[in-house]
Amino acid sequence: MIDGGNATPLLGAGQDSTDEDDECCSSSHASRAEEPTDSAVLSDKGFFTTFFTAKGAPQILLICFFFSVSVYSTIGIVPDVTADRYARLSHGYSDSKNCAAFDRIQKPQPCQQGADDAQEMAAWYAFARNMLTLISNSIICSFSDSYGRRKIMCLCMSLYTLPSFALVLLQLVPTTNPFWYYIADTSTGLVSWMSICYSMLSDVMPKKLRAPSFGLFLATFYVGEAISSQFPVLLHSHFHVSVLAFIFALGALIVAFFGQPETLPPHIAERNLAAAAVAAARDSAQQSSGETTFVPRWANVTGRHLSRPFQEMAILNRDYFFRLLSAGAFFSGMVYSSDSTLIVYYVEDQLNVRDKDLASMFLIMGLLGIVIQGFLLEHMIRYFGEKHVNTTAFVSGTIHNLLYGLAKQKSTIYVAFCFSQLTKTNFPMISSLASNHVAAHEQGRTQGALFALTALADAIGPVALNMIYSHTKEDQTHFLGPGTMFLCASFLYGIGTVLVSLLPVEMTNTTATSHSHGTSTTSLLEDESDMDNNSVQEALLE
Repeated sequence: MIDGGNATPLLGAGQDSTDEDDECCSSSHASRAEEPTDSAVLSDKGFFTTFFTAKGAPQILLICFFFSVSVYSTIGIVPDVTADRYARLSHGYSDSKNCAAFDRIQKPQPCQQGADDAQEMAAWYAFARNMLTLISNSIICSFSDSYGRRKIMCLCMSLYTLPSFALVLLQLVPTTNPFWYYIADTSTGLVSWMSICYSMLSDVMPKKLRAPSFGLFLATFYVGEAISSQFPVLLHSHFHVSVLAFIFALGALIVAFFGQPETLPPHIAERNLAAAAVAAARDSAQQSSGETTFVPRWANVTGRHLSRPFQEMAILNRDYFFRLLSAGAFFSGMVYSSDSTLIVYYVEDQLNVRDKDLASMFLIMGLLGIVIQGFLLEHMIRYFGEKHVNTTAFVSGTIHNLLYGLAKQKSTIYVAFCFSQLTKTNFPMISSLASNHVAAHEQGRTQGALFALTALADAIGPVALNMIYSHTKEDQTHFLGPGTMFLCASFLYGIGTVLVSLLPVEMTNTTATSHSHGTSTTSLLEDESDMDNNSVQEALLE
């Protein structure tokens, strides 16, 4: 990666530019052949051929599909189930008729209060889930750089079966508190499954094809969204849909355990394990020499563990490019989390949107997502460059949140949902840009840090915007009344648009990065490959 025009390897958190750390980068010359180069891959293969012959990539798509069906089949059900349960447990509602059966005008007061409780709880538990991701995700993804991605993927899918199981239990046992569903959902914040998927794809895909690969991954997600959105309409039962969602979650877990191969190259794992051994030996030597005896051992260990997430995230403060990219991701994350957490509650409560409406909306969104992410994104990048595509996505985010706030009828929400699919191209763009500007041994750490930062934004966004909603929902004199929160979200996306528009073109567009400079990330990897394994042993003996 080029920093300020000079070809210098960039160091991560907790690493210095000493010879000792440089020696950790050892790998044999033979292992260099394992790394695919863009020119070699692109000369005789197209994108889809490259992707579907890459180790583990098809399995990642299958996991993504099962996961998407599990999540999106219940996304419109959770607000109805939890609102009705809160109305009965907390507000004395006892009618045999479910609260979801009433439209907005006829809805009894206890049902309205239950809906408000459900929306507030969704925001606060989203905050807790994302704070957990902030603390743990960068560490676990960095761990995957040394010990492999597959174990972490299995952990992710195990956790993601819990919310669908809790939703089934919530409907089977009438006295069950929604607290248990939200706790299960919060546990999924231990590690972001998408950061692991992106790290796995970065392991096996050449640099120029990473953004389209991430786009195809999201397109698969939207295939599941489009299919699962029809389940509530076809099955006519929230409980049966919830059971089906649980079955698909189990399917993702089975593929992760029995079908997903390890994608981390062995020489990368060896390199990172050697680096960890050198760091441990250095710490032990410092303690033995008495350099840190003035600090109690327990305090030293505790401080190191507490600061670890932020040390891992320090990679995002590497240079001007990463700081701009991370700031844009932060504002995008604030708004996206708010949209995904609150929009269904909002449209059901304020615009009388029902299951059939949501089914058609998510079907259209899914089909558009498939077309944009799976087929158009690669061509958009080729003709316009990553910077312009990314900036356009942020402009679209500003527009679709403004439409949410202005919406007085369902048709406006349809248009806003369509724009939201163009907005979502910024996810693969930001992740691929970050991936392209770090070395192979930092892929997990980079994706983990980026998703941890996004988790912080995800934690703040829904709570902040829900507070705005609480103060404006009954008072039409506050700008747009209940829609004011989306006006604020549009403003935040506008800030993000300005930030990503400042990204240097020569560091953003893949072609420019590859040809305009004498040294790139690939050359850094080759420099690392010139180290031999004996240098690690020498460092350990020092």
